[in-house]
Amino acid sequence: MGKPRILVVDDSKLSAKMIEDRLAASGFQVDVAFSAEEAIANLSTPDAVLPDLVISDVVMPGMDGYQFCQWLRGNPATVHIPVIMLTSKGGVSAKVDGFQAGADDYLVKPVDPVELEMRIKVLLARMKAAQATAGRTMDASQARIISVFSLRGGVGVTSVAVNLAVALAQLWQTEVPLVDLALESGHCALMLDLKPKHSLADLADRGPEAIDDALLDGVLIRHDSGVRVLSAPPSPELADTITPTLVGTVLTMLQPQFPYLVVDTPSSFDEVTLAALDQSDVIVLLLTPEIACLKVTTAALD
Repeated sequence: MGKPRILVVDDSKLSAKMIEDRLAASGFQVDVAFSAEEAIANLSTPDAVLPDLVISDVVMPGMDGYQFCQWLRGNPATVHIPVIMLTSKGGVSAKVDGFQAGADDYLVKPVDPVELEMRIKVLLARMKAAQATAGRTMDASQARIISVFSLRGGVGVTSVAVNLAVALAQLWQTEVPLVDLALESGHCALMLDLKPKHSLADLADRGPEAIDDALLDGVLIRHDSGVRVLSAPPSPELADTITPTLVGTVLTMLQPQFPYLVVDTPSSFDEVTLAALDQSDVIVLLLTPEIACLKVTTAALD
C-alpha cells in the first residue's frame, strides 16, 4: 500500500512549508495549494489524484476554509475525505462553524506537530475501517433486510424506517429500497414528499410469477437521498391483494441488487408481516416507556 497522501491548503507559504516538511519526514506524501481556488482546480482535473486527507487553513483570501470544506462535502468525489481545519481563531463559536462546514477536526494555531500527526493517523485509521466495512457490505451477495416493527401503534415505526433508509443511503452513498408494508395506511412516500404513481398493488395485479427485475425497478420511486420507495397501495381496499408470497418474492428479488433493504411494518402479526419478519436479518423492535407498550413488546419477543 502506498503512503497516505495529504493535501495542505494554506495561503501562508511558510506555514504550508513547515507542515509539508514535518509530514513528509513522517512518511506522508504531501501536496500543497496556496488557495482554496487552486486546490479546487487541481482536484477537478480529469486525472486528479485525490488526497486521503485535507488540512486547510480557515482565513485565506478569496474562498475561505469553511467555504472550501463545504465544496469538498458537496462534491461526490471528495465528500468522504477527512478534513482538519487549522486556524488562529480560538473559541467555541469558531469551532462550531468549522464542524458545521463539514470539518472532521479543528486545531488552533500554533499547532503542535506531534498532535497534528496523531490526529491525522486517527482520522486515516477511522476512514480505513469505514471503507473496509463498506467493502464487505457492498461485496455481499445478499442485502441485509432490516425490518422496523412494533405491536404498539404510534411509537414512530415509519419515522424510524424512513430515517434509517435515508441514513444508510447517505452513509454508504448507495441506493436503499424502503418497502412500505403498512398496507392500509402507509406513509413512507408521504414522509419523503413523494407522490407515487406505482405501488405494491401494481405488482399484485401481475402476480408473483410475472414479476421481473424491470417491472420491479419501475415501481421503486427514487428520492434524492438515494432511497427507493416501494409504496403501500393507494387505498385500504387494495391491502388484501398483497399476499405473503408476493412480499417474499419482492424481497428475494431485491436482495441481490442492494446492500441494504429497509421494511416498514404495521403493528400486527398478520401473514404479510410475518413473511417479511421471517426473511429479515435484523428486526428493530420499537417501544416506549409505558406499561401498555412494554406488555405488547414482551408479547412480540415471546
